[in-house]
Amino acid sequence: MLHQKTTLNIDDKQYLVMIYVEHRNGTRVSITNKGINIRIAEYYTNEKKNEEVRACLKWAREKIIQKLTKVTIRPPYAHGSIFHYGGIDFTLHFVHTDKSKSLNCRLNQSNHHIEISFNTNTATKIAQKNIGILLSKLMAVYFTPEIERRIRAFNDLHFKKNISDVSMRNTSSRWGSCSSKGSINISTRLLFAPQWVVDYVLVHELCHLVHMDHSAKFWNLVKSIVPNYELAEKHLNEKGGGYNF
Repeated sequence: MLHQKTTLNIDDKQYLVMIYVEHRNGTRVSITNKGINIRIAEYYTNEKKNEEVRACLKWAREKIIQKLTKVTIRPPYAHGSIFHYGGIDFTLHFVHTDKSKSLNCRLNQSNHHIEISFNTNTATKIAQKNIGILLSKLMAVYFTPEIERRIRAFNDLHFKKNISDVSMRNTSSRWGSCSSKGSINISTRLLFAPQWVVDYVLVHELCHLVHMDHSAKFWNLVKSIVPNYELAEKHLNEKGGGYNF
């Protein structure tokens, strides 16, 4: 049920904030065209509810400012272009064909060449539109084993919690997510970031296996493992807007 209605002022613009108290586990915040929605567990104490609202408003403010000030930079897809994903340089190679109407993408792991074949008649229209999607899926397949290895290594060292599965998808709103059942998803966009920033996000999601919120206890746990986590947050806020396939 609706608990409170308020506003958040950013650059002289008022954003409507709707705070709901519900029968749920943890806290969820979302930003829509109409404003900001915050959903909090009803069993929280008043102090805990206020703490969660402050954390959600801080997150929402940062995301809105980032959207207002950052320009998404999409890389130019051309034959011979080199892209740096997950600490590795990959080179694009385009192959023209008239055998298929769809784009096809494959990776030569021996030299990290990415071969993209497409129909000559649809090259200009389709290639630039869908190559990013193909690359994201290809990188997810290639890097998920390493991401999972690092997650499980951090888990064995610091948490010893049950992890049901690890996946990677090209999510735009979150760098990662963790369910109460131990399912962890990492955004492929994170592959553009330095390794120390990637590791912070992995630890961040693992901390949710202990605290399914962004409470003071959660951040204290994060800091005990990644003392410079605020630098990683700053990096993502400042550079993350350009991390796109």
